[in-house]
Amino acid sequence: MRCTRVLLSLILIPALIAGSADTLPSSVRKLLVKPRYGPAKITLVDGTHLDGAIFRVTTQFVTVRKSSAGCENIDLKRIAAVEAREVSPYGDDGSFVDAAPYLAFLALTSLIWVPWALGSKLKRSLTPRDHIFGKWQSVSPQGEKDTIEFREQQLVTRSAVAYRTGRYRISDGNVHLNRDSDGEEETLPFRFDCHLLVLNQTSGQLKMLNTLVQRRAAEPIVGHWQYGEGWNPGYWDFRSDGTFRAKVVVGDMMGCLCCLV
Repeated sequence: MRCTRVLLSLILIPALIAGSADTLPSSVRKLLVKPRYGPAKITLVDGTHLDGAIFRVTTQFVTVRKSSAGCENIDLKRIAAVEAREVSPYGDDGSFVDAAPYLAFLALTSLIWVPWALGSKLKRSLTPRDHIFGKWQSVSPQGEKDTIEFREQQLVTRSAVAYRTGRYRISDGNVHLNRDSDGEEETLPFRFDCHLLVLNQTSGQLKMLNTLVQRRAAEPIVGHWQYGEGWNPGYWDFRSDGTFRAKVVVGDMMGCLCCLV
């Protein structure tokens, strides 16, 4: 009986998904199968035209940075047609944009920067280094990693991070996290602020930017969501198979050593 239910679900679920996609215009269906990013003209079902740049495609909405100002998550059901725009070599006034000066500047910069970078790397490899230089790490039984790194020019960095893994599910505007470590479930309200994922944690709101370019449209929460600035950002990685992995930054520090003992 259980095998029969599994077989039916394997047959019916893809059919239901395909049926819901069939109600969308052909240009929208093509966008879901093979997302195209960049300039586009979007026609809504009410006849309104939007000019902007598509930079995220999900199974529920398309995120568009509008030409006027700001950005918007447009529900797929509101879209009548999507037309990709090619990037023109001409400026807004119709004049040809001459790239020769920019290419010459890049070539000159490369001629200066490449030898300097190679020389610096060779110098570092030949310079005797103190035995303390390098990255040192300790791992607690709970999986928290405390890393301290001694760099050149008396720089030292220290970071304490905790990695969490488990499974998640979505319902009523909440993401339910079931952690592998203890099996307990944590419920966090979430929303999308245009291209940002906002998690409402007990410690406050956490706004994260997706850094994963999807090759095929997925659920809106699927992605590699990064937060924090600098050398040690944290992230939440929600995968399409219902699993997640998170890097939670407990604390970090960067400073300078006056002397090495």
